[in-house]
Amino acid sequence: MTQNDNCLKEFGKLVRQRRRSLDISQQELANIIEVHRTWISRLEKGTTNPGLVTVMKICKGLNCSVLDLMPENKKE
Repeated sequence: MTQNDNCLKEFGKLVRQRRRSLDISQQELANIIEVHRTWISRLEKGTTNPGLVTVMKICKGLNCSVLDLMPENKKE
């Protein structure tokens, strides 16, 4: 797994955790940020790479900052 793949998976995991903590379904989040529900599923699995504007929409929809969804920088 590449570093980029790992970053996407970690980002998706953080989005899922935040969404669940707010008790929001994938469909509800999709409606808020105007994407298809299956795109949210792919995002949370780390198989899609959102652009900056979409990341900002996700943060607004989840009522959090971009930093809240950024994976930690880990030195190997």
